[in-house]
Amino acid sequence: MVRKRRTEDGDDDDDEVEEYLFRGTEQQSEALNRCLDAAADGERGDGSFDEHILAFSLTLIQQKLPRSRFESPMLSYCAALAANYSTKGWKEPGNFNKSLSGLIYCAQLWILRETFRVVDAGSENEHDADDVLRTLYERWIRQERSTTYGIILNWRLMLFSVAKQVVSSKMATWSLDGAEVCY
Repeated sequence: MVRKRRTEDGDDDDDEVEEYLFRGTEQQSEALNRCLDAAADGERGDGSFDEHILAFSLTLIQQKLPRSRFESPMLSYCAALAANYSTKGWKEPGNFNKSLSGLIYCAQLWILRETFRVVDAGSENEHDADDVLRTLYERWIRQERSTTYGIILNWRLMLFSVAKQVVSSKMATWSLDGAEVCY
């Protein structure tokens, strides 16, 4: 994804400069284009659209991290989720953690779906679902790995400990008569 911004270099002409907000991989771009083409062609009824969505989703999950973590579309999306636009700050750790947990859950479901696709595509007794699931999970959704979801899992783990230390921004006070706690 590219963002254009104007620069003022002292000339009368303002120049537009393109900056990459994030860079998807070539596989991600190809998979996304196949999804868009299938949607434009109305291929929703024959199941091929679902297969294109699965392929695109897997490219987001199965991405080895580039030099800059935020070149990953998923990590850039997570960074955008962390922003609290109403306060122009950051979400509370517990609230942001819920978003990360949802993304992790979805990735686990996509990996499970890919497992059964691989098992169903193979000949009988060629693939054991447990082995395929274990292999895919260990490769892409492990905290010890430098993958997109390895980073997301580490962020979530860190947020669990940070959330315990955060003091509520709302203060509890006693009413003037001392009979009620106001929160």
